[in-house]
Amino acid sequence: MNGMISTSLAFATAGGQEVRILELTEESVTLECAEPIDGPASCVIDIIDFSTRKYTTFEFSDSPVTVIEELTFSYVCQIELPPLISGNQAIFVSRVERLNHFLQLREVHGDIAKISSSGFFEEENLPLYPLEQDREFWASYVDQAADWKEKVQNLQTGENSASWRSLLSSAELAFNINDDKIFGKCLETSILEVIQENMDKFELSTAGISHMDFKRVYIGNEFCPNRIPELDKMIALMDRASEEGFKVTVVISYMYDDQRERMIRMFDALSGWCEQNQTQLEVIINDWGELMILREYPLLVPVLGRLLNKRKKDTRTKWWWGFEEFRKELGENALNSDFFREYLAQWGMSRYEYECNQTDVSIPEGRHSLHFPFFQINTATFCHLNAYCKLGKLDYVGACPQYCSELLFQFPKHLNMIGNGNTVFGLDLSLISDAESWAPALKDKVDRLVYSAV
Repeated sequence: MNGMISTSLAFATAGGQEVRILELTEESVTLECAEPIDGPASCVIDIIDFSTRKYTTFEFSDSPVTVIEELTFSYVCQIELPPLISGNQAIFVSRVERLNHFLQLREVHGDIAKISSSGFFEEENLPLYPLEQDREFWASYVDQAADWKEKVQNLQTGENSASWRSLLSSAELAFNINDDKIFGKCLETSILEVIQENMDKFELSTAGISHMDFKRVYIGNEFCPNRIPELDKMIALMDRASEEGFKVTVVISYMYDDQRERMIRMFDALSGWCEQNQTQLEVIINDWGELMILREYPLLVPVLGRLLNKRKKDTRTKWWWGFEEFRKELGENALNSDFFREYLAQWGMSRYEYECNQTDVSIPEGRHSLHFPFFQINTATFCHLNAYCKLGKLDYVGACPQYCSELLFQFPKHLNMIGNGNTVFGLDLSLISDAESWAPALKDKVDRLVYSAV
């Protein structure tokens, strides 16, 4: 017995119960069930069709049931499969053989990528993950940045510059100040110089985006509470931004329970800054608890952050089974529901942060923000980089040594990913390479583009 067969591959009901399939052959099925099944019992089995990524249902008439084993909280039963009363017998045999072949390969190879490389999926014409390319890495981050810089250079055309001007005719351009080194540079020199330096890093100075003026800055960090600047530095950055003529949006990540007092002190200071400057201030939140506290501060306007705008996104999406068939569904989430947006509006939240992320993002009408060219793939509350550098286990990081200011995680070249601290990012150049194609998707929906560097 190979253990439970994943319900993504096959699932069943027997004797009126939902059951786990432990083993399946043409003649019998071995099941784990919550209660013993009284025989004779009917059985319905659904098995994946690898070629369509859909399930085929097979229904069997009543047949004897044998209880093989009584476990602590369940029972293992076996049902001899009689002739089908619904479904094709030849197709059932074929599905079972294919399923068991897959399970055998998984036992040998371990993961799905290696199974793909074995040739198992060739007859289904499924997108095969190029496992051999996982061995190709850049020698250093310098080489990786140079390669990405070359990609940007190859994408630029005069026509795209015109598309950028058209795209931004009714939108503002913002720069995300999200790193401690950048915080310091902004205070030492000027925000405008820092923006220009970052644009030059990927040769964006010659792209269409360079023809636009940055009107706003984001200050803070969406993904790690230890990378949010200290309060005095935060206020100094806000003052510097205002002096240089930039509008300001403050960004905060999720917060640990023991950081609640720090958060309240921050909101008090931000509210005081608003009173002093006679203005309201956008605060991007990535924790529902922050929203509950923020309602006590009428001058602070909540914005839904990227960690709360949850969706499946990855540079490997093109190898997902069924990705093309379900592109539209992958581009949607709860924010596409009227009732959820109405609920958020009751809390004063009407702007949402989106990002270019290699799926067809469905953005509702409104005044929202779109981040580019990097998008967040995964964020961990326990920092992998901190654990790696300390040669220890993943754990809560209190006093953070900021290893992320010097070190990055690398991934295979073809994935266009980078690990920065507790977060993995992907690169999506679609907005830079083809601004015109984005125009219909953004019309009446996005009025701000945010350049987010890593």
